[in-house]
Amino acid sequence: MIDNPTRPADLNPLKSNLRRAAAEARSTQIRTAFYRLAWQWMTVLAALFVLDLVFGLPVWLRWVALAGQVAFLAWKIKSILDLSSRLGYSDEWAARILEERHPEVDNAFINAIQFEHALPDAPEGQAPLMEREVRRGETATAGLGKIEGADRTAERSAARTMAILGVAWALVALLFSGGFLAVAPRLFAPWMDDVTPPYSVTRFDVQPKGAVVRYGESLLVSVKLSGQTPDTVSLMTSAHGAEWQKIALESGEPGVYSVTLDSLRENTRFYVQANTGRSARYLITVAKPPTITGLQVSYVYPAYTAHPPTKETVGPNGIHGLAGTTATFQITSNRPLSGGLLTLKTDIPGGDQQIALQPDPKNKQQASVQMTITRSGEYRLSLTAEDGQINPDAAKGKITLDKDARPNVWITTPTQDILVTPKMKVPVGIDAEDDQGVQSVQIHRLINDLADSPRSYPEVPVKRATHELTMDLADLGVRPGDKITYYATAYDNNPGKPNIGETETYTMKVVSQEEFNEALKQERTPADLNKDTDDIVSAVKDLADQQQQLAQKMQDLQKQLAKKPGDPGLQKQIAEAKKEQQDLQKRAQQMAKAMKEFSQSPSPTDFERALKKKISEIAQKVGDAANGAMQQAQSSSPAQAAKSAEDAAKQLAKANEQMQGQAQAAVQHMMEIQPLYNDTQRFMDLLNRQGQLVLKAREFQQSSGNDVESKTKLDALHVEQADIQRELTQLQKDFREHAETAQAHFPKAADTARKIADEIDRRKISELMKSAGDSFQQWNGPVGFENAQNALQQLQAMVKKAGACQSQAKGELDISLAQSLGQSGLGKSLDQFGSGQGNGQGQNGMGFGAGGMQSGPGGKSGGGYTVRSPKAYMPSTQTMTGTGGMKKMRHANHLGTGSAPLSPSDVEVMKNPSQKPAKAGDHDPNRYPPEYRKMISDYFKSVADGQ
Repeated sequence: MIDNPTRPADLNPLKSNLRRAAAEARSTQIRTAFYRLAWQWMTVLAALFVLDLVFGLPVWLRWVALAGQVAFLAWKIKSILDLSSRLGYSDEWAARILEERHPEVDNAFINAIQFEHALPDAPEGQAPLMEREVRRGETATAGLGKIEGADRTAERSAARTMAILGVAWALVALLFSGGFLAVAPRLFAPWMDDVTPPYSVTRFDVQPKGAVVRYGESLLVSVKLSGQTPDTVSLMTSAHGAEWQKIALESGEPGVYSVTLDSLRENTRFYVQANTGRSARYLITVAKPPTITGLQVSYVYPAYTAHPPTKETVGPNGIHGLAGTTATFQITSNRPLSGGLLTLKTDIPGGDQQIALQPDPKNKQQASVQMTITRSGEYRLSLTAEDGQINPDAAKGKITLDKDARPNVWITTPTQDILVTPKMKVPVGIDAEDDQGVQSVQIHRLINDLADSPRSYPEVPVKRATHELTMDLADLGVRPGDKITYYATAYDNNPGKPNIGETETYTMKVVSQEEFNEALKQERTPADLNKDTDDIVSAVKDLADQQQQLAQKMQDLQKQLAKKPGDPGLQKQIAEAKKEQQDLQKRAQQMAKAMKEFSQSPSPTDFERALKKKISEIAQKVGDAANGAMQQAQSSSPAQAAKSAEDAAKQLAKANEQMQGQAQAAVQHMMEIQPLYNDTQRFMDLLNRQGQLVLKAREFQQSSGNDVESKTKLDALHVEQADIQRELTQLQKDFREHAETAQAHFPKAADTARKIADEIDRRKISELMKSAGDSFQQWNGPVGFENAQNALQQLQAMVKKAGACQSQAKGELDISLAQSLGQSGLGKSLDQFGSGQGNGQGQNGMGFGAGGMQSGPGGKSGGGYTVRSPKAYMPSTQTMTGTGGMKKMRHANHLGTGSAPLSPSDVEVMKNPSQKPAKAGDHDPNRYPPEYRKMISDYFKSVADGQ
């Protein structure tokens, strides 16, 4: 640094002048920009004003103009803001502004400002020069005196232009106020086009300027014209948004025109149109009559139904209800109401009734009215608005009197006519349902069509009632040959005359033990056992699954309760779970009892006895679980209850595994092999039939005979041989199919069955039978006999193989059943099942009995069927609770969906229920399968029940 003993320069006056000059320069430029914006905008407005004044700009173009003005102003204001941000505030910027106006200072200001900052750090050689420039700037400042910072010429020019245009606009507003007031709102409020018509030299004084009229009333519209008189004047109207319509105006006096708008029904816009301009647009509001915008009805049912009140929207079918039902209409209108009427019409002369509506004082657009349904008819609602307008047909509809449907009642077991022995106990199960409530159920019992001795079960009215009456036949003292007829009736809780429902009638035919055993042997098949076993398996599985779910639930609750010991919600859930456990325990006990009773029922075969023994063992385990772990699961200790519930679930799961893996598997294996075993029996039957045919044909061994009797015999032999051939062909197919089914568990028997089928082809037995039949048909006895005898010999050569197949089937089944049922020697059960032979109704052919596959005499072309009714009684497995088994379809009467299908008066009650209704004549009723006859019977029952 250079030591300078001279006085330092004082630049404060310079800086003060610079800052003042900078502020003036900034203000001048910004004001200039605003003045320019103002006069440019007024110029644009002037152009738009003139255009609208002369041409009457359409509304869309005025919207565009308004949007353009907004965009223009936004752009200009943004430019001014950008200018303000660009204008500087520093001393250097101010120095340059001043030097532009005072070039004579020769950069003294800018050098003084810049060198002042650089002087402390300047090199020795430059410091004196810088000091000198700083002092020169100080001297120049003193010489200029007061400094002006900006040239205001542009500002004054812009302000002058703005003032001229402002004065022009003021003069227009004062001297041409009509045009100004007409056009200005149109430019700034294009959305108000209805009330801002284009400028017109004609003034329109329209009366009324809008109005409210009642529906259907008329309105006089008039207009008084002033200013230039137009050549044409008309009224333009548009109802409910439709196209504008022109209506001629009539003139009663000069400059006054009018027209009456008749029968106004919709809101209507209108204005007066002349060739010189138009008036503002106005609206006529039509106050329409009150209409219903919402209609609901609340029902309160008679006390005996115990139904809670319900609410629904009134539909096209009107309202409905039982006699005594209170129906309350809740009405919502489009207008405030002062009243109205509910008119009820019935088919009773003079029975019409009117009930006043009650408007809601808090909301006059709502009202209500209450009525009691006593009979069918019609209703009509009329509404009165606060202004007195009436809608006489606001709503109408039907009133339907629902009939209290008769109860439905079923006999759930036994569900067919049965054979019983004098020492049996037969439970008769009854289910009854009613849409309102079952009041009582009766089970009727007649022995040999003598006096009825019904058992009554009075009820507290319930929707569903279940009862069971065990008929102890020993106590009743019945003997073989007696007949017990039974049926049930149910009564509902109608307080007037109870409705009655009745089951169909069933019978028990009492037979001796020997007759019962024989019938049971003929009827009982592996398919029956399979159905019973499936029912039990399903019931046990369902019980085990529910117990497992409950055990998991109790474990979860116990863990939660351990974290929150005093939680009342968890304690309540624990209590509910224990109640659920109690219900499951009761169900398990009932199931164990039912399984035990089933296992003790008569068994015609060793296999069924062994199967029922296994079911009895499983029933014991179910009972042990019910009386042990399931009982302990109801303990007061949540932890103990959860553990016991889990133990019960494991025990039931094991019982379920035994039912599926042992009992059900045993039946399925029997089902697999029995058809194949029956095929071998059928083979032996065909062999016997062929032998009988050969014996009959032996008389034609030497000669055919030409007499009519011989030809008739040969024709019969032809038919019989053709039947045997067809049966043999079918048997071949069955051997192969049944072998495929039995292959997995009975491979040896299946392999032999295939060989038998193949050997029938290899020995050409079918061809020999066809040749024999053709020869018999041609009355060539010797050739027919020879071929028939050859076919017989070929069949006899296969007997040993058929016997081997039977032995293999028995042996493999014996091994399988020993593993599943734990008892050997059960293979012989294949011989113990009923052959299923029965007497068909056809002629010269063969028929099939319902119990098996073997053929029996009769039945044309195999078309006869044996009807087995009644059947030997067996306890039902369908009563066990589960998801399996065939369930009876029930169609409940739904509340309020219509009248009951039948009333008590529609039901014919037979004086003697044991007498069957007359049946249509059928010379051969047994030719129909029992399943078909049952289907037809069920159909007509459903028709009678209205289903």
